[in-house]
Amino acid sequence: ITQLKIAANPFAKGFRENGRNCK
Repeated sequence: ITQLKIAANPFAKGFRENGRNCK
């Protein structure tokens, strides 16, 4: 459920992508 919500939200997606890229 959380993953789907993050994928649906552009802001959440960008934040997750940014964190993954940084890490």
